[in-house]
Amino acid sequence: MRLRALAAQGLLTATRLYLVRHGQVADGHTDIYNGHNDVDLSPTGVSQCEALAAHLKDVKLAGIYSSDLTRTRRGAEIFNRGAG
Repeated sequence: MRLRALAAQGLLTATRLYLVRHGQVADGHTDIYNGHNDVDLSPTGVSQCEALAAHLKDVKLAGIYSSDLTRTRRGAEIFNRGAG
């Protein structure tokens, strides 16, 4: 009920959340489940992240969050290039 009242007063702001999985990993050609093993992105995975970054280049992101794994941090860095 409270949300409906806030929306009626124009006090709610929509938030868009993008959920992105990292690109292909270095051993992505195998059927190995990496779990929390720290495997880097393959060149294909880097290209996949760069393609998504280009697709989202005009989107103003309030934040980028990732796990502590190299593949996810590297993907986040690619998405953040030029955005500060």
